Amino acid sequence: YGLSSRAGSNVESLIRSMSSYFPQNKPRIVADVVALISKVRTLQPASDIHTSNSGISETLLKLQGTIPIRYQNNTYNIPVALWLPSAYPMQGPFVYVVPTNTMEVAHNHDHVAPDGTVFLPYLNQWNERRSNLVGLVDTCVSVFSRIPPVRSKAPPVANQRPPPAYSSGVANPYGNAKVRTVKL
Repeated sequence: YGLSSRAGSNVESLIRSMSSYFPQNKPRIVADVVALISKVRTLQPASDIHTSNSGISETLLKLQGTIPIRYQNNTYNIPVALWLPSAYPMQGPFVYVVPTNTMEVAHNHDHVAPDGTVFLPYLNQWNERRSNLVGLVDTCVSVFSRIPPVRSKAPPVANQRPPPAYSSGVANPYGNAKVRTVKL
């Protein structure tokens, strides 16, 4: 899969510039991110503001893009965002399915909440020595290949004409003019 050394140094520069991470963890973060984007080139690293459910915002590393899955002999690209918390690698990433405009999160998915939050045993059992980003994405691919986390949105219902203003079954002798019906 090889990743150019330039791309690797760009990841390293990005992570080294981020104050959210402990300096002693940055080499591991760089190694994990480079390993992942070497394998899954559709994921792009960037720094961005993450706001937790409790309202706390911080600048974190986000890997956003798609991961390929196989479902019923077809390949589908599932849009995701992986956020590395400031305590990474001691704490596992926050993972979200991020549907496009033409998609929606599948209803009642075992591993994805309606808001796109991904729940997996791999994340619940995250261990800084055994767990890594490649293993996490491999797990997502495996789980999502069994039951995809997104589906196509139903096409919008075509705009229907409002009912006519005059509908007695008698042709309107006044063309398109509205006829006012008065009860006597």
